[in-house]
Amino acid sequence: MGRPQWGNEPHTLAQFARRAGISEGRARGLFAAKPSGLPEPDHTDAGGRPMWWPATIDSWCANTGRPVSDDALWLFQAEPATTAPVELRRGLVDIPGSYGTHRRFFCIVWDTAHSHVIYLLPLDGGEHYDWIAESAAELIEPRWWPTAVVVMPFLEELGLERDPIAYIYTLSSDDGSTPDATTGAGIRTVDATRPRAGGLFSGLRNLLVGPTASGAGAGASRRAAPHAEWITHLTLEEIARALGTRLPLWLAGTLSEEHITRSLAYDRTFTVPDTSTGWNVVQQRLQRALDGDLVEQHPAAWAVLAVDAMSRLRAIRAAQARLSDSGPGWYLVARPVPPAVPVELEGRLSAAALVECPSQVADELAALRTAEADLDIDDPLGEVYAEASELLSLQLGKQIQDVGESERAALTKVHEKTLITYSSAWAGPVIEAWKATLQPVADRDAAVRLRRVRRLLHPDEAPHSDATLYHDPAGRYVVVNPPRSPDAERWFAAEWPTSLEAVAGWTDKTILAADPVSNTTTLVALTPTDDGKMWVDPLPMPLSSGRDGFAYGYSGGTPTVTYRAVLRCALPLHEHQTIRIAPRMRWDITDAHTEENRPVSQLWKTIATAQGPLRLSWPQVQLWARADADAVRRTGTGVPS
Repeated sequence: MGRPQWGNEPHTLAQFARRAGISEGRARGLFAAKPSGLPEPDHTDAGGRPMWWPATIDSWCANTGRPVSDDALWLFQAEPATTAPVELRRGLVDIPGSYGTHRRFFCIVWDTAHSHVIYLLPLDGGEHYDWIAESAAELIEPRWWPTAVVVMPFLEELGLERDPIAYIYTLSSDDGSTPDATTGAGIRTVDATRPRAGGLFSGLRNLLVGPTASGAGAGASRRAAPHAEWITHLTLEEIARALGTRLPLWLAGTLSEEHITRSLAYDRTFTVPDTSTGWNVVQQRLQRALDGDLVEQHPAAWAVLAVDAMSRLRAIRAAQARLSDSGPGWYLVARPVPPAVPVELEGRLSAAALVECPSQVADELAALRTAEADLDIDDPLGEVYAEASELLSLQLGKQIQDVGESERAALTKVHEKTLITYSSAWAGPVIEAWKATLQPVADRDAAVRLRRVRRLLHPDEAPHSDATLYHDPAGRYVVVNPPRSPDAERWFAAEWPTSLEAVAGWTDKTILAADPVSNTTTLVALTPTDDGKMWVDPLPMPLSSGRDGFAYGYSGGTPTVTYRAVLRCALPLHEHQTIRIAPRMRWDITDAHTEENRPVSQLWKTIATAQGPLRLSWPQVQLWARADADAVRRTGTGVPS
């Protein structure tokens, strides 16, 4: 069959009805039913109307026994296969990539009555399938591209709480040409007696030739590259029904060269070491905690680690019990071995209960944060303290919501007093002002052994690289990393405060300042001192912002973090209260405020529209923040004044 004409335009409900061969009224009735009789929309348009990709409609037609559109992919048009396809290849393959690189895949190539079907899974993961699906073109000759189907399954989690699915792609040449799949027209004949340079699958891209002028010969050929187009996602059951054979299902963490090689000799599920659930890491951490006397020295920390571990253990065992070795259209290749927990350890975990006293949780959280930061990178308790601190922070954050106002302030101060890693360009007037307050680290060799400093270095940077280390006046570390290339700008990574302690020292002369030097900016408070110097405070980052940078000049997510951070300093409010004032309220950035328009926030407008250097007077910021709080209170959201 020829290549379908897909079109990339999503379909409205009316277009859905026409493609599915039903009336628009029938389509509206099915969509309004509870539950809906139509597939879930792929997205909505600007007006909120549901939209579906053509392949979603075709899949629905096929699954409900309705006639499928003539231009639908053959997977939707084919009757259920009664015989298995011919398997041309199965195993590991190295496929050339860009810049002379190679990527290793697990692949299966089937030849069906309709086309080739290529099952492809990258071993290294990382990139989105859209970027690597075209690699499948190296496994078949270009004459078969127009009708081929590429199947890229997802690596599923152990629990398998939904039907396993795969992305479906089709192939074409980079210029959109489609060589005739029957006659081979447009394909340069290859001398089969001549060895191919670089191996069996190299050079296939050179086979496809472009338009040839009258009388031109093989010398007019050009190098063509394949293009992969995403069509839809399907369950493995839907694919297997048309293909005529079950598909292998891999769990996340089990796809490896060793296991692929083993799977070629097995026709049933086999057991492999657990690299999927993370339980081995948890169990090793618990043992290090016991060896380090965490139970006696920090009972709240041990309790939260133990309760968390027991919760994970129960979830893993339940997922193992639910997971079958096969299902509709698939079979499980490898199953992680169940956790083997020593009886004594499991007894300790089962007996553990969270410490209910918030002040004890706060005290241990503060102590562990301080201790963890200054541990050597090889200290076995480093990762134990880090995990316990994170869990204690979550526990304390929840406990704070249930205590009285007087106790809440003290607990919040402890909860928010931590450091995050902040990174931005090492350039601009603000950076120069900040740099003037920093001091070089005296014992660099000792500093780079600390966990807190190692977090600031590039992951692939040697500890003794030419990164420059500083201390700020509060004792926090700042690392200026070397540029990646001669033309690249330098970036820094710094321990950045989340606590509001520094705000108390800001005066009527304080200026909040930032420069537009990169996609993120360094936002600080500049306060002149009586002796003619400048005190520089990094603007505290909201602990739960979910971001690690400030920005301004547009109305996106990172400028929203800037607004939240400034608002939090200016009022100040507790974290969960600040969120309710942030631009989720959809502040207007115009001055045309009427009863019909959204409220105007001068603070948000300044942050979202400022171009060039940002300089905000602290007294003015406080007035704008108060106005925003008053506006929110009038809407009835209950944010306190």
